[in-house]
Amino acid sequence: MGNDSSEVPNVFRVSKGNRVLCMAVFVPSAVAAVGIPFWLLTDSSLPFGTWVMAAALCLCFGALMIFALAAVHRRRIEVFHDRIRYVGTLHRCRELRLEDIEGFRIRDANSVCFLVVIPKDKAAKTLTLGTAFERRAELSQWFQANVRNLDAEDFQAELKEVLSDQHLGGSEEQRMATLKTVRKYVGALDGAAIAATFWGWLYPRPYAYAMAALALLPLVAAALVQWFPHAIQFDGKNKSARPVVAYSFFGPATVLAFRAFMDWHILEWTNVWMPVVSIAVAMTFWIAFSAAYVRRKMGMLVSTVIFGLVYGYGLVVHLNCYYDLSKPAVYQTTVQSRHIESGQYVCYNLKVKPWLERDEEKEVEVSRQVYERHEVGSKATILVSRGSLSIKWFRIR
Repeated sequence: MGNDSSEVPNVFRVSKGNRVLCMAVFVPSAVAAVGIPFWLLTDSSLPFGTWVMAAALCLCFGALMIFALAAVHRRRIEVFHDRIRYVGTLHRCRELRLEDIEGFRIRDANSVCFLVVIPKDKAAKTLTLGTAFERRAELSQWFQANVRNLDAEDFQAELKEVLSDQHLGGSEEQRMATLKTVRKYVGALDGAAIAATFWGWLYPRPYAYAMAALALLPLVAAALVQWFPHAIQFDGKNKSARPVVAYSFFGPATVLAFRAFMDWHILEWTNVWMPVVSIAVAMTFWIAFSAAYVRRKMGMLVSTVIFGLVYGYGLVVHLNCYYDLSKPAVYQTTVQSRHIESGQYVCYNLKVKPWLERDEEKEVEVSRQVYERHEVGSKATILVSRGSLSIKWFRIR
């Protein structure tokens, strides 16, 4: 059957809010790009060659803004009774008949959702649509009614597999009850991990409790994988029949390492790597032997090793420095320079002269109080401690 050219499609354009936002950004940018070359003409000292280059760059940027605005207004989805057409930038147009579509999936990329239409022909490219179109609920209903939801089918297939697993109970009702219980455990763990991650990242006070939470939660995540290996996935899709504990491991482990890097200054790294690697190996073996699917997927196994190293580094440095009861050696040095780095975080840095033989100048991040006490050329006290794990570290007072 040929296409009915007289059929009026149901058109879904980029939503009004997104169009207004793009106009608010692109139009002033294009106007500014055109106006800057004329403004530069008022500077008589500017070489003509420099002006030409600046004008060319500005005009190219202005043209790019106009093109982007035109593309936003042109982009649309046209839905017919038997096919779907996507009209993109320039003359790009892609049409797929319903009979040629395998199904659709919802994919996440950097917290942005995309609807991906997958053709039956494996050699054909997928059609990726954003979610910035108007009447999204209506568009979603059309896809649900006319195209197979491959994510939902995968979920149901996985759920059927879980509910047939004899390890979870003798009957399907018992297995479903076990799965619901495990979901509650993982939900509570994820909530605690999110809270601990923001606590440790933004305001780790009381410090000991914040660090204890970050250190314990990855262990709880690994323990849940061991206790419920057939009902929990260590890592996997967000929309999975089995709950996933990856964030409860990766989030706290990353922030624990971040706090170790920001809060403590290691003087000698020789004794750091053996305990860090040992913890990483132990965590990897624990998780891999608790969940067979981790061993079968090389990417997941490598990720487990990497984050085991991250967790090991954070844990080792924290235990070594925070619980160090040794009497520190006292040294005197001189502040050579100081500066403040502003960004997502404000960092106060002092550059001090060497205080040990064969040492070199060091730039050290310090607290605001220590920074304000020391001007360039002032004396600073360096306290060098042995470390509870025999890893020397220092702090400036």
